[in-house]
Amino acid sequence: MRLVGAHIDITDLAVAKEALRESEERFRLIANSAPVPMWVTNVDRSRAFANQAYLEFLGVPYEQALAFDWRTILHPDDADRIIKESLAGEATLKPFVLEGRYRRADGLWRWMRSESQPRWDPTGNHIGFIGVAHDVTVAKEAERELRLVNDTLEQRIAERTAQLQSNEAQMRAIFETSNQYQGLLDLQGNVVYANATALAGIRASAQDVTGKPF
Repeated sequence: MRLVGAHIDITDLAVAKEALRESEERFRLIANSAPVPMWVTNVDRSRAFANQAYLEFLGVPYEQALAFDWRTILHPDDADRIIKESLAGEATLKPFVLEGRYRRADGLWRWMRSESQPRWDPTGNHIGFIGVAHDVTVAKEAERELRLVNDTLEQRIAERTAQLQSNEAQMRAIFETSNQYQGLLDLQGNVVYANATALAGIRASAQDVTGKPF
């Protein structure tokens, strides 16, 4: 027979929705222009957003990237550690960092350093994390090369020291079995070493002559 209606002013709600839409669009544009993988997770750990660099690293389209299980591309030597550190980091609801090797879409293993920040809704409830990853492969390889160089240098020093000690021991053995007065001097002419025959001949100890002019 008739209609009863009411008008409700939703201007503020519409403005807020438009502002949110524009904010999300700006975030997408910024994130997609970043040269490093970025993502946003929900509280259940599912991906809510992934940027273009993230998609390129995985080599899959957007929808597949959101559902992709990153654990499947972890290096076997890093998988257990990374998963444990990830769960522990998320449990703190604080920023955390992970470093491990991941298989890129082209099959190459890349060292990635990921940094995750918790995100909150307007009422202060935790709703997931925002993450970004940096390729640190070059730095890791340089670190490995430096470690190899240091290990090689230490080995060479140890070998050279052992050789010098062996040579000195042989020299002392020769000197000590000689019936001649024998000794060693430094460049200033101070006594560094005198054999037993020499010390006995002058009725002195090594302490009496070491460091004194010949």
